[in-house]
Amino acid sequence: MRDQIIDLRQPRYAYSDFKGLLVTEGEIHLRIVKLAGEICSDYKEKKLVMLCILDGACEFCADLSRQISLRFERHFVKFASYGNSAISSGKIEKLLDFPQGLNNKDVLIVEDIIDSGRTLANILHEIRKYRPSSIRTASLFSKPQKRLEEFSRIKIHYNGFFIPDEFIVGYGLDYAGKYRNFRHVAVLKKLR
Repeated sequence: MRDQIIDLRQPRYAYSDFKGLLVTEGEIHLRIVKLAGEICSDYKEKKLVMLCILDGACEFCADLSRQISLRFERHFVKFASYGNSAISSGKIEKLLDFPQGLNNKDVLIVEDIIDSGRTLANILHEIRKYRPSSIRTASLFSKPQKRLEEFSRIKIHYNGFFIPDEFIVGYGLDYAGKYRNFRHVAVLKKLR
């Protein structure tokens, strides 16, 4: 009976493609509410601009935005480092540029996951050219053990979860464009 209930709640591919769940939808929601409270407290007297890093952070940014009770701007930028593989190429490509008008505003970068730190370092370098008043980072997931030495000092001001060195999908995170719609976050099995 319990297996039938689980089958109704999870898509069939969850059993063949995933090792298991890492973080549930409910855990994500509770953590986002807490992060939003911290952000509201820190930014109540500031000119908040959220920069959502597409595509992976879209779900996180949308849910985080709904929990923030302040007046703020939200924009989207897009970088690519993975392509259609589970291994980052190490090369960062800008696909959608920063908005104009960041000067003297308080920028909050919203990321899905920080692992090596290379993409975030590149984003921080680019944003500084626009002369914002402040720059902070919110990331739903962080893999500190994957951080490259040269990026180890990058600070994540609002971190959702520290996770092990596993390739995760769901809640906006993907593998080759798949699994973004999975409500929870799961560990992907090794690919053939």
